[in-house]
Order: sequence, then C-alpha cells, then structure tokens
Amino acid sequence: MEPRSAILDQATLLARLMHDRALVREVIEAFLEDAPRQLEALSAGLAAADFGAITAGAHALKGAAATLAAGELQSLAEALEHAGSRRDLAGAREALSALDDGLARLTRVLAASPLRRGAA
Repeated sequence: MEPRSAILDQATLLARLMHDRALVREVIEAFLEDAPRQLEALSAGLAAADFGAITAGAHALKGAAATLAAGELQSLAEALEHAGSRRDLAGAREALSALDDGLARLTRVLAASPLRRGAA
C-alpha cells in the first residue's frame, strides 16, 4: 500500500473534474453528506463483526476519497479494507478509529476550501 499523505490535493481534484467548479462543489457536497452515513455503516459492520460489510464499505469510501484526491483518507480507508479482508477485528477497530479522525480532518479542510465556495 503506497502512502498518500495529502489531506486534499485541490489541483488534482480540479484537474480530475476538468476544472468544472460547479461539478467540484457538487462532488464535495455529496461527499460531505454521504461520508458520515458511510462511517456509521462501517461502525455497525464492525460492531457486528461483519467483515463483508467492513470490506465493502471501506472500499466504497476509498473510492470516494480517491475521487476527491483526498490521499490521506484514501490510505486510511484502504487500511480498513485490508483489515476487513483479513478478518482482523482488532486491526479493523484501530483502522476505523484512524479513519474517523482522518474524515474529521478532511471535513474541516473541505469546509474551509475555496473550492466549496466556487473560488480558487
């Protein structure tokens, strides 16, 4: 697993979405709306030791983070995905805690981003 450290690579996000600022805002808003639900589902999967749900949910969040060029969150979701596929409950707990922290950091960055307001 290659480490990705950027919380948000705004230049990559803009390029990935062909510099369509309205689309960037839409993607950011959709992520901010959906990510907390995804995290809740991951927590429920962990509580039930449902490794299929953990693996699938982490994979989906990893894809959303990749779309946003949110490398740190992508790496954290990937770590949870791997823990789920290994059926490693303790590792999944640790990875989910780190993912929760990473999501909080990304949410703060997105909330303050000029991309969300249509500037930059």
